[in-house]
Amino acid sequence: FKIPSGSMIPTLQVGDHIFVSKFLYGVRIPWTNVKLFKHTREPRRGEIIVFVYPQDPEKDFIKRIVAIPGDTVQVCGGQVLINNQPLRRELQTGRCEYDDFDEDRPMGSWRRVPCTSYREWNGSETYLTVHNQGGGAPTQGCGPATTIPAEHVFVMGDNRDNSHDSRFWGPVHYDLIKGKAWFIWWSAGEKTSVRLNRMFDRIHR
Repeated sequence: FKIPSGSMIPTLQVGDHIFVSKFLYGVRIPWTNVKLFKHTREPRRGEIIVFVYPQDPEKDFIKRIVAIPGDTVQVCGGQVLINNQPLRRELQTGRCEYDDFDEDRPMGSWRRVPCTSYREWNGSETYLTVHNQGGGAPTQGCGPATTIPAEHVFVMGDNRDNSHDSRFWGPVHYDLIKGKAWFIWWSAGEKTSVRLNRMFDRIHR
């Protein structure tokens, strides 16, 4: 799978090509959405998954699992609450900026984006998230509280203010999950420059 957008920055960059393990959540018949067997274990908080976009079966999305069946999730500003408890997070000091590809401009273009970064803990995973510069404050208002039904997960992008995810179209059913993101096997950025430091990097945070 190729990463086409910046919704999972900083964990995944535009132009990353990744391998995905399909065995945990059931192998599909090639070129169909029919699974040959059920998942070998339940999806877990903090894992990054590839799944069929619920509103368009022709598209694949990649996001991080934030909440699992039975959880109640709510987002207040940039702060995620699970079962009324805010996820632990720490503001990262130093300069925060990233390169993103703007698909809306003619022929597309790269731009440097200033940001604010937090390290977040969820389940057994810890990872970095980014927010629009100055964003992520709990005082920015709360979205609705959502209780996750059986065999569904709530997913979000690590680029919290620039991600189209479950906050907009709801939880993802297990049957739509294609696999867990495994490692980056190729990465190319602006002007197809190769990012050698990202190749064969395991996707775990």
